[in-house]
Parts: sequence; C-alpha cells; structure tokens
Amino acid sequence: MTIIDSYQVKVRIQSTVEEIAFLSPARENDMPNDWFCSWLNFWKNTSFECQNIVKLVYKGKVWGLVQYGLYPYPGYPRFLEIEHIEAHPTSRGDVAERLIEPIGKWLIWYATKVGLEFCQTQADEPLVILEALDTAVS
Repeated sequence: MTIIDSYQVKVRIQSTVEEIAFLSPARENDMPNDWFCSWLNFWKNTSFECQNIVKLVYKGKVWGLVQYGLYPYPGYPRFLEIEHIEAHPTSRGDVAERLIEPIGKWLIWYATKVGLEFCQTQADEPLVILEALDTAVS
C-alpha cells in the first residue's frame, strides 16, 4: 500500500479561525455517496498495491479525498498520478464562502510527499501528474 503516515495540518475555518485537521488513509466507510465523484466506485476499483485514497478530516467529518497511484506498476515507480480529488460540496466555491481551507492543497501535498518517498525519477522527468478537466483547475 502506498501510504506514508497520518498528519495533523492547519486549516482555516470560515477564513478566520485556525484549527487542526488530519490527513490519513481513507477506509471504505469514509466514501461519501452524495459528492460529485462516485467515491465508492473509485474505492471498489482501487488497486491498493499501487494506488490509495487519502482523506482530510476535521472534527470527525471527511472534508476532502484524493486518489493517487504510483506508476508504472509493477516495477519501480517513476511518477505519481493524482487521479481524483474532491472537496466536500459545502466547502466549494469562492474563497470567501469556503467553510474550510485549504483542502485540496493539503491533499496534493500528501500525494506529492508519497511520490517523493517512493518514486525513482530523473531530474528532467515529471514526478507528479494531475489529470483534470480544464474547468476543474484554474
């Protein structure tokens, strides 16, 4: 399994109060059924030998998920691909309206840290690849 540990991270609540959230590997019962992405299907189709799903939790509630994979597999991984990433629907939209921030930045940080630990890449090769729709990432 491609995990590195669990971490406490600082998040801002309603853009003012700083609190602690947790990054850790997700479990099947963490998969939401009312978000845009079909996380339960992602879970069922995840190959945990080279992929994983990580969650950001604040006060016992999942606020963000990221699925990533190390490739090529099998073999020595050379890059990490962020395959799916999503924040809780009530924390999306304009920065001023977000309940918790940053969510995606911490999830990408965790995935990138996994890539730095497990991938054997050359200096001129990409380490992290993010596949996204043009409308998903500015």
